[in-house]
Amino acid sequence: MTPMRVVGVGLALAIGALALVRARLEVRRETERLSAARAAQVSVDYGSAPQFELTERSGRTVTSADLRGKVWIADFIFTRCLGPCPEMTSKMRRLQDMLAGVPDVVLTTFTVDPQHDTPEVLREYAAAKGADAQRWLFLTGSIEALDAVQVKGFRIGMAGESIHHSTSFVLVDREGRIRGYYDSNESGVLEKLAADAAALAKDGGS
Repeated sequence: MTPMRVVGVGLALAIGALALVRARLEVRRETERLSAARAAQVSVDYGSAPQFELTERSGRTVTSADLRGKVWIADFIFTRCLGPCPEMTSKMRRLQDMLAGVPDVVLTTFTVDPQHDTPEVLREYAAAKGADAQRWLFLTGSIEALDAVQVKGFRIGMAGESIHHSTSFVLVDREGRIRGYYDSNESGVLEKLAADAAALAKDGGS
């Protein structure tokens, strides 16, 4: 074997070894990330989530009782919004992807503009955003019913001024207890929220 070939073989082996080390580091980092997510603890209890009976984009009636036994994440938007709503929906889509492998987690979007956001409008909006109908609900109803959810129930937003809504996500456990409020503009919020939701789903909401 010529000296040049020896050098070439040695270089190839060195590159292969470095690639193997890098791959092992990536696996280790991913394992640590998943372990941290599994170990996430959600100890705060803000009281009961609101009861409601609203209409889903499919036209079917959905009640708070339908979500018992599920971990759910709520947000409030309106489809004509030119402010934070598109970004919040984009983040909900990312949560949908991040939690794809976690059973019993439901995303729940409430409109705050029910006069415009009919089930038909919400259906088109949800389809455009890639929302999975099995895991992501879009709910509408009367202004009074939606105020009861956002303002009286979750204690966010402004009564009588529904269109001025909160930009927080709300996490609810299997027992219908509010377990966290998450500022959608906070750095790293999606990772924390996804980890907390997964922990509640894994632990049965306890």
